[in-house]
Amino acid sequence: MVSRDEIRRIVLELIRTDEEFRLAIAGALGLDAILSELRALRQDFNALLGRAISIEETLKRHEEILQEHTRMVRLSKATRQGSMH
Repeated sequence: MVSRDEIRRIVLELIRTDEEFRLAIAGALGLDAILSELRALRQDFNALLGRAISIEETLKRHEEILQEHTRMVRLSKATRQGSMH
């Protein structure tokens, strides 16, 4: 009869070396569902990251426009004040 330790050793060796066996074990443990959910979450995260980058780029453009408008208003005020004196 094979001992528990020998069975463990064999099972661990199969997990390390036999992909089909490893996937069967993962499925039996429900890990395939977890991996599938992780993949879906990664896709959702990447979509959100892309949206965040797009928003950041838009915000940067708006900041640049605001800075330019602020500069123009200050210049206009300075010009008007200079012509009043």
